[in-house]
Amino acid sequence: MQMALFGIAATVIWGGAHFYVGHRLIIGSNIPAPWSYWAWGLVALHASLSPIAFTSRRLLPEDALFYPALQWVTYIGMGFFVLLLLSLLAKDAIFLVAKFAGWFDPTDPNPEDPSRRTLLTSGLNLGIFAASGVATGIGYVNATGAPDIDEVDLDVEGLHPDLDGFRVVQISDMHIGPTLKRPFVEMVVDLVNTLDADMIAMTGDLVDGLPADLRDHLAPMAQMQSRHGAYYVTGNHEYYWDAHGWQREAPSLGMTPLANAHHVVQAGRARLLVGGVNDLHAERFFPDDASSPAAAMDGAPAHDFSILLAHQPRSCYEAAPAGWRLQLSGHTHGGQFYPWNFFVGLAHPFLAGLGKWDDMWVYVNRGTGYWGPPLRLGIPSEITVITLRAR
Repeated sequence: MQMALFGIAATVIWGGAHFYVGHRLIIGSNIPAPWSYWAWGLVALHASLSPIAFTSRRLLPEDALFYPALQWVTYIGMGFFVLLLLSLLAKDAIFLVAKFAGWFDPTDPNPEDPSRRTLLTSGLNLGIFAASGVATGIGYVNATGAPDIDEVDLDVEGLHPDLDGFRVVQISDMHIGPTLKRPFVEMVVDLVNTLDADMIAMTGDLVDGLPADLRDHLAPMAQMQSRHGAYYVTGNHEYYWDAHGWQREAPSLGMTPLANAHHVVQAGRARLLVGGVNDLHAERFFPDDASSPAAAMDGAPAHDFSILLAHQPRSCYEAAPAGWRLQLSGHTHGGQFYPWNFFVGLAHPFLAGLGKWDDMWVYVNRGTGYWGPPLRLGIPSEITVITLRAR
């Protein structure tokens, strides 16, 4: 029921956004009939593509004739539309402030010449439309290319000498599914295997699909190389697509799943405690899966340092009091593209990069892949190498 209500609300909002864009571009530019009818038809078609594409993922096999094309057209169109929508909202907000501040009336630059006003409005709308298209192309190239390798040194007071230089390679939010497939996984695995990892951490949202559909696409992950293994926790998207199935699948992909649990890594004479929690909202789907950093710490032996894998940065509120020293998270994608990052940052204590909550370090990976639109603008995807340093 909750998912159904969310779907209805999302459809209403999506439809309303399309009406706004159509009104500003078609009526605002005074496009005459019959061209305006065709324009409104395109707006309506685009508004319907997303619900159709999302529904088809539940009903159609991935090898259906038109399935790949439908997904690509839908998601690229979604990225273009979001940029267009945000640009039009920004334009209208600026004009509204200008009008009420008395600087000028942008809707009426020359009251005695309405045709000039229409020409200026149409030109501005065309410029916004074209700029959104160019930005979509640039964002596509950025999103589908190789992730950045971000090297982060973490200075830890009193760190055991045998953990000095310990390298944790973090990947997150790959979202293998509608548009990212096996070739992207192979590229990520090849990059990870150049990084001399002591340990690999996968911090959730690995997939957007069911195990039966994506198993072969993810198979290359079993080839990831590290001295002390790879560990995996669920993100919110696993809970949309059979989280328990993906936890069972993880060992065949070379990863140890950690569901409110921990594992001890013996590095020389040092003990590193690696813990993991289910997604922060897991209990909405399965009450017994409620995320618990305290449970992940329960029964832990004496150790020299601890790392918690927690998909959402907000897990820090419970992780720090539970005694964890470093939390690795993802989920935010760093906002994925400007200016959406400003809105995403309002919902999370940490948006991207290294921060601190109480006495616990928090690192938020910007995402190794992308979700939804293949769009990265000013916020590149990443694979992180966190090196522990004694000080």
